[in-house]
Amino acid sequence: MLNPLLVDRQDVLGPGGPAPVRQLNSVRRTLSIDTIFPEGMSGPQDMLAICRDIHTGVSLDDVTVLAQDRLHLTASRDRTILSADAGKHREAEMKRLVGLKAGGQLRGANADINPGMKQGGSPFHLLLDDLAVATLTAGWLWLEWQGEPMDAGRPVVMDNRMRHSMKNACHGFKEGSSSLTPDGYARDDNQHHRRVPSLVHPDDPKGWHEMPERGRMCSRRARWIDVWREQSKVLKVQAGFQDSGTLPDGSRGAVHEYIVHLTVKEDSLEILELKAEPRILPYVECPGAVLRVQSLVGSRLPDLRTDVVQHMKGTNGCTHLNDVLRGLADVSVMAKHL
Repeated sequence: MLNPLLVDRQDVLGPGGPAPVRQLNSVRRTLSIDTIFPEGMSGPQDMLAICRDIHTGVSLDDVTVLAQDRLHLTASRDRTILSADAGKHREAEMKRLVGLKAGGQLRGANADINPGMKQGGSPFHLLLDDLAVATLTAGWLWLEWQGEPMDAGRPVVMDNRMRHSMKNACHGFKEGSSSLTPDGYARDDNQHHRRVPSLVHPDDPKGWHEMPERGRMCSRRARWIDVWREQSKVLKVQAGFQDSGTLPDGSRGAVHEYIVHLTVKEDSLEILELKAEPRILPYVECPGAVLRVQSLVGSRLPDLRTDVVQHMKGTNGCTHLNDVLRGLADVSVMAKHL
């Protein structure tokens, strides 16, 4: 009998490769969050987050940096923010974050810092928004390093006390899915990652901000968003998203990757076309969430942070796909620089 949970599943398409070469006369946003665990699995996670907007003019060398932000954050194993440093000019804002949980509390504080973020925000506010989930997803890499020595010389040992029920958290974790153990935890024995190349295109080295090496074992969340004007009054948007990490053999593996394409009416910012490509996902049920994105056609870009929550909540969506789509609200701000 056909498993009803697999009726609406989609196959993953495989790694998308490097980010594409930038379009001329375009705006690109890139973001990276690199996480290391200096004291092992039981210690805090140390996160370096960088986000940048650039405008590309008449050639790939015609680059103007519109904005760039950098944040160094540490969080405990239960995701409580222990420290946050984004420079002297943001010292007061960062003090407000210490002691908060890097989930809903962090996103709530982010909305207070920038009340207009739901209608489109700056690189810094997308960076804070992504940290809310990156503190959770960075730990996927532990499975690939069990028994391997980390930088401090201690071998990685999984700690089951850090696990929690994932039942019905998203489409991939629907009750009864092959991704779940009988008691509702995420299964480790059928989670899949794929080896991936660098996101920096060899023909477009200026297309990414600098991402410093942070250690032998390092988890990375990265995303890029491109917007350009294809014809009069029509915007094209392409975005990529990847959760990856360094593997013991020196290569890089990814557990989540999406690429999203949009066509947008420039004057009203209405989404005319929307396609999401599931490139890499850990479980067979996960890709089915892309079927829900068509419910967002007709939405306006500035409304995506609320419309995604409304249309793709819980088992109707994917946590990582939802993050990709919510971040596209910022295209309304980026497009002003075209």
